[in-house]
Amino acid sequence: MGFWGLSVGVPFDNRSFKIGSYGEDQLGALYTAGLTLPMNSDNRNLFGTKDTIIIGPSNNASHSGKSETATVAAIGSDYITLNSSLTYNYAASDYVSGLGNRVAGGWVPQTDYNDGFKCLGFDTDGKNHNSAQKISMTEPTNSTPTRGELRQVIPAGNLLPSVPYRIGFYYKFILDVLAPRFVVRVNDGGTINYDLTVTTNNVPTYTLFTQVATLSATAGNSDGRLDFVIVGSDSADPHQGTAYIDQVFVEHAFGTDGVAQGVYTFTEQVEPDKLQWERVDSFRKIQLRNLATKIYDSSGTPGKQYMHTITVNFDNVSSTFYDNLLTLWNYQLDGNFLILHHDVENIAPTSYGLMTLSNFRYNHWCQELVSFTFVFEETV
Repeated sequence: MGFWGLSVGVPFDNRSFKIGSYGEDQLGALYTAGLTLPMNSDNRNLFGTKDTIIIGPSNNASHSGKSETATVAAIGSDYITLNSSLTYNYAASDYVSGLGNRVAGGWVPQTDYNDGFKCLGFDTDGKNHNSAQKISMTEPTNSTPTRGELRQVIPAGNLLPSVPYRIGFYYKFILDVLAPRFVVRVNDGGTINYDLTVTTNNVPTYTLFTQVATLSATAGNSDGRLDFVIVGSDSADPHQGTAYIDQVFVEHAFGTDGVAQGVYTFTEQVEPDKLQWERVDSFRKIQLRNLATKIYDSSGTPGKQYMHTITVNFDNVSSTFYDNLLTLWNYQLDGNFLILHHDVENIAPTSYGLMTLSNFRYNHWCQELVSFTFVFEETV
C-alpha cells in the first residue's frame, strides 16, 4: 500500500473548512419592502448565496420585536439581495446575523485591496472531501491584482520551541489564462517565513486534490502563523485563478525516528488483508445528571457527519516500529491528538483522532519481532 505516517497534531481552528463564520451586521437604512437590504458594514461579505440570515428583532414601531429569517440571493457593494421580500418592517441599525459560508470560521481574510471578501468562497467537493475553502486571484488588464489570502494564528502554547514541524494541505487549482503561483507562508512569529510555493505552469484544471507538505522549525515560544496566499505569476499579462484547499495539518514527531521529517513514516507494510475500516455515526448519547439522555454530534460540525475507525493487524513486525508508536501514544496520554496519514479508499487521507494498541505479543522464537492490533479512531 502507499504512504502511512503518524504524528502529533497541532490544534488550530477548522482545518477542514467545515464550519462557516458567524456574522453580524446592521441595516444601513429603514426597510419596508423589496428584495434589497441596505447594510451598514463589510460584515455582509461573510454571507454567500443560499445562506440563511436572521433579521431583527425589529425596532420599527409598526412591528416592534419581530424577527424573521431570509435566504441570501446575492451580496452587493453595500447591500444584501434576498430571494423574497420580508414580512415585517425594520428600522435602521436593526441587526442582521447568521452563519455565513463564504469564509471558514477561524480563518481571517488578509487583503491589500478594498474589495471586501469577494475573492473568497466556501465550496464543497462531493468525492474526496466534505468541503474546501476557495481562494481566488484576479488581475484585470493594467491594474493591481486582487489577491486572495487567508490567515490563522496558532497560539504559542500550541507549539514546542525548536521542534521541527511539518506543515501541509491538499489543494486543486482551477485556472484561467495564465497560471498564478499559490504560496503557503508559515511565519514563526518572528522574522522568519517558510514559503511553500506551488507553480502550475499552465497545467489544466486539477481534478483531484494533491498533497503538498514542507518542513520548518519554530523559533522560541512565539506565535506561529499560517498564511494561504494566491499571487500572480511573473508575467505582465492579465491572469487569474482559483484554488481549493482542504485538510490543513501542522504536525511533529519529536522523540521518534521521524523527528527530522515532522512525521513518523510506517516502516512496516499495511497488508490489505490485515486492514479493516468502518464508518461510525458521529452522533453520541450522553447521560445527564437527571438520568435523562441527550444526543450530541461529536464531530462538532453542522449537519449529519460520520467518523471512521481504521484497524490494522501487524504480525511479526519490528519491535522498533512498535516502540515508535508507543512514543506517539504517550503524547496522546498527555492530552494531544494524533494525525494518521493513510491511503484508505473513501476516507479523507489525513485523519485526526486517537490510537489504541492492543493484543501485543512477542514472537516465540525472536524477541525483536512483535504482533499487535493498531486501531485509529477519528474524533474530530
